[in-house]
Amino acid sequence: MKKKAKATESEAPKKFVTVGIPAYHAEDHIADALSSIRIQSISDTVAVVIAKDDPKDDYDFVKTQFPDLDITIVECEKNTGPGLARQRALEACTTPWITFMDADDVLINPLALEYLTKEIRPDIIEVQGAFMQEIQGHPQGIRLMQRNDIGHPWVFGRLYCVPFLKQMGIGFSELRAMED
Repeated sequence: MKKKAKATESEAPKKFVTVGIPAYHAEDHIADALSSIRIQSISDTVAVVIAKDDPKDDYDFVKTQFPDLDITIVECEKNTGPGLARQRALEACTTPWITFMDADDVLINPLALEYLTKEIRPDIIEVQGAFMQEIQGHPQGIRLMQRNDIGHPWVFGRLYCVPFLKQMGIGFSELRAMED
């Protein structure tokens, strides 16, 4: 029986989707977010860009802890909020598609990114799925609520066509809206 030859770097799957993660003082929980990316069915085609929103934060440990993930760490000059951190992740993106999640979020389904990518078509600039929002202060305790309303302003649960965003000059501002 012949041994299967080890894949060379040129045979490695091409990165197709970037997960942009704005991170501010997230050293204690970013590993959960990265673990949820690691278990994605298409994780070998996923790149991760962590945008440090405080130059004093240190996320270098994640490259050692997650050597199987393609992680790039970019830095904001100062704490600017998630909008400009997402913009830094977008600027560093080298894949045709990007999605965003916060450093304290997780992808709860290992097929989440695959489901989104299956909906990509040549004339599509955005693919929307659904996400679960944690509702605190509910009379019955913490609850999860599915969000899939088209008009919601959040960037979560969506894939964006990077060439279109860059060509049209679409990006994120300093606005600190939608912070949690």
